[in-house]
Amino acid sequence: MAEAWACLSNHDGSTSNFSLRQYPYEEKPCLGPVFDQGKHTSPRDLLTGAHIFALVNLRHTQEARKSSFRLCRQQVPPMARRVSADELVACQGRQHNIRNVCILAHVDHGKTTLSDSLVSSNGIISAKLAGKLRFLDSTEEEQQRGITMKSSAISLLHTKEIRQRPGSTPPTVADPAPQESPVAASPPPPPLASTPMAAQRAAPSMPSSVSLPPSSSQDFLINLIDSPGHIDFSSDVSTATRLSDGAIVVVDVLEGVCTQTHAVLRQAWSEGMKPCLVLNKLDRLILEVRLTPLEAYWHLQRVLEQVNAISSSLITSETFKLDETETFTDNWEKEWLFAPERGNVVFASSLYCWAFSILTFARIWMRKLGLKPGQLVRHLWGDFVLNVKTLAVSRYTPESKAKPMFVAMILDPIWQIYEATVLGKDLQKVGKMVKRLDLEVPARELNPKDLRGTASAIFRRWLPLAQAVLDMVVDTVPDPVQAQYRRIGALWPPIQMPDAAFSDEEKSGRDERETDAARGKAMERVRKCVAQCSVLDDAPVVAFVSKVVPVRAVELGEWCVSSAYSGGDRDGDVFVAFARVFSGILRPDSDLFVLGPKYHPQRKTTRSHVRALSGEGTLGLFMMMGTSMLPVPFVPAGNLVAIAGLEGLVVKSATLSSTLACPALRAMTLQAKPIVRVAVEVVRQGDLEALERGLAKLYQADPAVEISVQENGEHVITALGELHLEQCLKDLRDRYSRVEIQASMPLVAFRESVAFERMAPEQIDCPPQLSLPPWSEEEGVATSSGGVCKIITSSGDCRLTIRCLAMPAPLAQLIDTEPFEMRKVVLRMRHGKVAQESTVDDDDDDDVPAAMRRMSVVNKECGDFVDDRRIFRQKLEDCLRQEREGKRNDETHEPIEVNERWTGLSAEMDAILAFGPRNVGPNMLWKAPDFVFSVLWAAGGGSEETESDVGLVDAGKLNEWKKSFAWPTLENSILVGFQMATASGPLAEEQMYGVAFVVEEVALLLKREEFCAAEEVGKDKAPKGERKQEGQEREQGQDQGGKFAIPPLTCEDLNIWLTARLGSITGQVMSSCKSACRAAFLSSPVRLVEALFECDLQCDRMQLGKLYGVLSRRRGRVVEEDIIEGTDLFIIKALLPVAESFGFATELLKKTSGAATSPQLAFSHWERMEMNPFWRPQNEEDREEFGETMTSESNVARKYIDDTRRRKGLQIGDKIVVHAEKQRTLSRKK
Repeated sequence: MAEAWACLSNHDGSTSNFSLRQYPYEEKPCLGPVFDQGKHTSPRDLLTGAHIFALVNLRHTQEARKSSFRLCRQQVPPMARRVSADELVACQGRQHNIRNVCILAHVDHGKTTLSDSLVSSNGIISAKLAGKLRFLDSTEEEQQRGITMKSSAISLLHTKEIRQRPGSTPPTVADPAPQESPVAASPPPPPLASTPMAAQRAAPSMPSSVSLPPSSSQDFLINLIDSPGHIDFSSDVSTATRLSDGAIVVVDVLEGVCTQTHAVLRQAWSEGMKPCLVLNKLDRLILEVRLTPLEAYWHLQRVLEQVNAISSSLITSETFKLDETETFTDNWEKEWLFAPERGNVVFASSLYCWAFSILTFARIWMRKLGLKPGQLVRHLWGDFVLNVKTLAVSRYTPESKAKPMFVAMILDPIWQIYEATVLGKDLQKVGKMVKRLDLEVPARELNPKDLRGTASAIFRRWLPLAQAVLDMVVDTVPDPVQAQYRRIGALWPPIQMPDAAFSDEEKSGRDERETDAARGKAMERVRKCVAQCSVLDDAPVVAFVSKVVPVRAVELGEWCVSSAYSGGDRDGDVFVAFARVFSGILRPDSDLFVLGPKYHPQRKTTRSHVRALSGEGTLGLFMMMGTSMLPVPFVPAGNLVAIAGLEGLVVKSATLSSTLACPALRAMTLQAKPIVRVAVEVVRQGDLEALERGLAKLYQADPAVEISVQENGEHVITALGELHLEQCLKDLRDRYSRVEIQASMPLVAFRESVAFERMAPEQIDCPPQLSLPPWSEEEGVATSSGGVCKIITSSGDCRLTIRCLAMPAPLAQLIDTEPFEMRKVVLRMRHGKVAQESTVDDDDDDDVPAAMRRMSVVNKECGDFVDDRRIFRQKLEDCLRQEREGKRNDETHEPIEVNERWTGLSAEMDAILAFGPRNVGPNMLWKAPDFVFSVLWAAGGGSEETESDVGLVDAGKLNEWKKSFAWPTLENSILVGFQMATASGPLAEEQMYGVAFVVEEVALLLKREEFCAAEEVGKDKAPKGERKQEGQEREQGQDQGGKFAIPPLTCEDLNIWLTARLGSITGQVMSSCKSACRAAFLSSPVRLVEALFECDLQCDRMQLGKLYGVLSRRRGRVVEEDIIEGTDLFIIKALLPVAESFGFATELLKKTSGAATSPQLAFSHWERMEMNPFWRPQNEEDREEFGETMTSESNVARKYIDDTRRRKGLQIGDKIVVHAEKQRTLSRKK
């Protein structure tokens, strides 16, 4: 290769040589945390966190530096200075110089490797170990598997040079005024020159000279959180984003945007964070794919477009939710669209410890070209070509002979260093490049046997990673004062409605109204302090605990000795709360309240979620330094803190506040739902109590795990995936319970549903399950057909008619993914009805003001009720349209018409009665459009007595009696029966999914004998002549029709009849409704519903066939396939049943010989199985293939049902002996 590796090509073909030189950094020896000088510190000690922060005197420090500089002046990178604990604590009080940031990325995209270089910038680890040590992966499991499983936090000090014009004042940031803003509301525009980048762009034209403006350095405290990238540990991503103001999104430039990249960007958007982008692993484009610099430039552009496409979709979805008066789109685009010229993109190689931004090379080239940095920043990225001779910038075209500025001035020098070191192994050429770059690299690091290490040594000094990334963080991520103003809408829940709004007891008197007003002012003051990140003396203390982590007691130092810690075992674990202070100053002796997630000052029912914490010195405050804890005397607002002393008070997350006027901050949202379950038990029965304590600790420490106790006494652990479950069992066994346990096989959850109607009900044959025990023994099955069940209560007083329908799959998924939104629609409809009825019935003048106050609260809280109904109706219509378009006839290929009942439901929202189970499930109960509530005379024992309408004296009041008294009396019983039926289906006692029950008729059956007996009692008291005349009429009536002639009844008679049976009829209706739902379900074409994982992985082209074979054997299907341009790698997205996912990763790696990456399995959705679990062979071909009776081995759905029933101890109906033969006794009888 030509020696002109740092030359630029002109349009005329000539070259101009420029020496790439970076300005030297100032070296300042200082005291700081170093490893114990008297002991040998091994990498294993670093991994376990057993390193000692010792203060070393200046003499020892100078001697160490003097000995290290004998060989070369810049042997140690100047940024790797040691930082003392006092410096870190001192920076906590400067809020405008604090940055709270977390690292988010897909698994194996280089998050922890990147954090190694950032940690080495503070001298905590050696720069040579950066990228190899994985310092923040502190557990043995993380080191062995090579992935991050738990989020870790560390505080770093970063010194940034801020260049200014001579005579200008240092930049300052004004406190923003508090303001009620929505979740994504943008902060007020910062003042002029509030950031270094803004100061440079706003400065007037600089003279074309080699001198730079005077600079001043500022220290910034970077609170860094390294989060996991594996989907099984995504709950720690939610805890990290809640405590951070900004996110470093890392993307592997070769793999591009992956599944978790989408997920973490959505998570950051929902938390109101400000992201910045790191395009990592550029070395793979050089060493693996062997792209040219120009090809790499086009590839980087495509990756950047993919990331911006996600950001644009988030902006678009949020724009539709805005009102006409809100226009925040411009600010969102500036903050969420990544552009290198804006300073929010860094190109890096974390393995080789180098990174750069556009501003980095703009400062390098400004002296040589005599241009302003702003001009270079605007043109270094993009299709621009520079003519070095005339310094003219023109557009790049494919016909241009010159390369784009980004290629010629940035990528070419980087490529040539790799070609000389790793690829070419030309040490002589490497020496010339180092000399031209004016770098001082020790001779021992220019090792011909380790040219990869040589390349890393050169890049660490030329383009230090920590400087580029942390500079971007300081310039892009807002400080806590600005960030909390931006995020107040995301952190703070909406104003809740007081409980008294719908209660029977009305507020009365001036004192109560004044109390409400005072409480509202106190809440407003707390909200204002949180928005301003106030540190005033009278500001309330507000902190949020996102998770609790177990820490060895010895790591907490003197706190365990001086506090009331009663663990006794200093080698044991103490739970430490990982939190952030949003307002006030947190001290060890602060009097705090621990607020549960449901607490709100305006709700009296939530006051049980408050626990008081008081006492001098009960709390221990620490700064997290990886696995080590640095004690601090106090923590101002805007900082992260580890709090000891809250063990047993915080479960998963909580809000800490010094006042009860503070509502609990909004609960965190998890990316995935736990789906994999196992039952655990102890080996020795005496360890059962230790197991229960261990399960309680596991539930407290893991944000995503769920612990439950079954009816049979089994303790069940539910985790996100197989890897998460394995880690939970290991922690339970080795850390929390410390007893021998054994786990069952994975308990896979299923759902029960029915298939869509393909033909008229009268054409559907009798389902085979109706003739098979134990399903044939269900109550109400005998009177069910075609999905309709008519059932009469045991007393014969009420009859229910319920129809079972299959919900469209999109609608079931909508309700399943947005359960609380659907529940809110129903609750608001009920609240609106209650308030409306109460205002209509309030005729007393004294009650009118109370009714008006109640109605005003309803209007305030349910102001969006009409919009909610409109949105739900629109979503329902969209789901029906998707179902019509997706379902087509197999023969005619025409869209299948959806049941007309669904069309009526979209028009009549008031017909929806409930969702189930637990009021939020994907099942629905509603009244039919032709719903009938009737009051009838019951049919008697005689063949001639039939049902007939009951006549009333005033027939017009019958409908009013039904609506105001009869239906409200029975409605709650019907709702409870529906909830019970959907919570436990008849197939395997699993929850139902996608099933709708329609209440078509409710009939009250009155018996003539009862009213006749009551009438005879009254007739005995009448005069003798009247009784004789009525007796003749009765005989005449019996002769004419054989029936007793009963005079019309009154509403009072019906009230007396229903009230007398109120205790028994409500319970019987509840039980009958449950039986009717189950019987109607069984008389329909039943289906089993299974959970599906979304599987994302990469595989080499040569092993693609084996990958498809593994998927097909496990009933998986590929839904998306794409090749990574320039490679032989395919990106595969598939759907895999959860029941078939266990052991999938191991089998896949074996079959593909390691050519496939570890699959990322995340819960996708529930899906009906097409196979009928009760299908039987119908013709000769079926009998030849499956036999006379289809066994469970060939019918997967039936196999799952039998296995689930067998595990639960339910009846299966299998025959123990199938083909019995007479046993022959060989021995003779004696």
